[in-house]
Amino acid sequence: MAIRTIALTDTLETFRTEFNNMTSLDFGDAATLAGAGLSSTTVVGAVIELAGVVAAAQGFYINDGTTSQLIGAGQTINLASSSNINAVVSATDTLTLNLTDSISVSGTSHTFGNVTLANGSLTDSSGAISFGNENLTTTGTLNVTGLTTLGTTTMSGLTSSGIQITTNGTIIFEGSSNNTSETTLTVANPTADRVLTIPDETGTIVSSGSTDVVSEAMMADDAVGSVQMKNLSTLQILNSAGTVVKTVHGAGA
Repeated sequence: MAIRTIALTDTLETFRTEFNNMTSLDFGDAATLAGAGLSSTTVVGAVIELAGVVAAAQGFYINDGTTSQLIGAGQTINLASSSNINAVVSATDTLTLNLTDSISVSGTSHTFGNVTLANGSLTDSSGAISFGNENLTTTGTLNVTGLTTLGTTTMSGLTSSGIQITTNGTIIFEGSSNNTSETTLTVANPTADRVLTIPDETGTIVSSGSTDVVSEAMMADDAVGSVQMKNLSTLQILNSAGTVVKTVHGAGA
């Protein structure tokens, strides 16, 4: 493009001539841009549009969903590995992104979809994981070496080496049917350490509300003696020699 100048002494006609020559010869007719596949009618617009055409043929864009960046021919993308991602460039034209063995997520709140743990371990640097007020549901086996509950714990099956109830001392059993009827096992507030031992045998635990559950086998010879009853009356059965054969203890009148 020629350099055109207008001197202070030039006439208005000279200015008009030079301006028209600049428009027609130097810039050209904007209508000819259509033949090049461009639609802009300004120099700046044509340059921007032309850059897009060149980029499509000689470069490419990268986009993060909000911002686009043109990578032109001869330019370089610099990939920096982070504490969570390793970036590796290899032949031919290959970019490999790998998550590190230890992933750190900063911030206080994040949303994830389904999470699969390869080695089956979920840990926290503080040694405690909180699920807030969310329900924890599993259809598999829950293996616990020690369980401390601070509220209501609902379980359809539990295998554990020990359970510690730390709120109101209550365990609720659903039973074989999931319905509105449950059995609640609770304890009075202890005033000292207490030990209740379930015997190593098969049977039914008898309570103060039990009826018709004491069998003859439970009343074996002398199973109930004077030390088990108060205000006793005693009936002795003797043989012909006057030897006591059986002694029956009963509560006094």
